Amino acid sequence: MSSYALPLERYVRGSSYRSAGEASELVQGFLVDRVAQADFFARWIDSGLPLRRWLMNGFLFYLRDTVRRSQRAPQTLESDPSDEREMAHRQFEREWGMALVTRALERARASCERRGQRVHWELLERHYLHGVPYATLIEEHGMTAKEAATMVRTAAGKLRRAFFELLDRDGIPESEIDGEIARLMEALRP
Repeated sequence: MSSYALPLERYVRGSSYRSAGEASELVQGFLVDRVAQADFFARWIDSGLPLRRWLMNGFLFYLRDTVRRSQRAPQTLESDPSDEREMAHRQFEREWGMALVTRALERARASCERRGQRVHWELLERHYLHGVPYATLIEEHGMTAKEAATMVRTAAGKLRRAFFELLDRDGIPESEIDGEIARLMEALRP
C-alpha cells in the first residue's frame, strides 16, 4: 500500500479536502479503516477495477465521511461531486503515474546493476532521458553502434518488464497493459 500513500497525500494537499486534516494522517486513517475490513480485497477483485482506482474511489468516500463527521451534521459539498471525483481521479492518476515511472526506473536500473549491466542502463538513461546522441555514447564507450543498440534494447526490456510487473500488481490484466501504459502516458502529459 505504500506505493499508493504518497499520491493520495498529494491529492489531499491539492484538493478541497486539504482543510480536513493532515494529509498523511488522513491517508493512514483511510488505509487502516478500509483496508482492515475483512472483505476489502474481495470487493476490489469483484469490482474489476485496478487497485488504484478502487482506492481512489474509497478514499473520496472516506474523505467525505470524515468532513461530515467533523461538522457533526451532513453538509452538502460546495462543488458537484462528479466534478470533484473527476478532478481527483486526474490528479491521482498523474501522481500515481509519476510514482510508477520512478519505481519502474529504479527496478530496471537495479536489475541491470545486479546482472553487471550498468553500462546498458547508462546508455539507455543518457540517450532517452538526457538526449545524448548515440554517436557520442558510442565514442565515449568505444563500442560499435550494433553493440550499443543491443545493450539499450536489453535495458529497455528490463524497464518494460518492470512496468508490466507493477501494473500486474495493480490488478491490470496482461491483455490490457499496453492500453494502461497509453493511459498512463496521457495522464503524465502536462
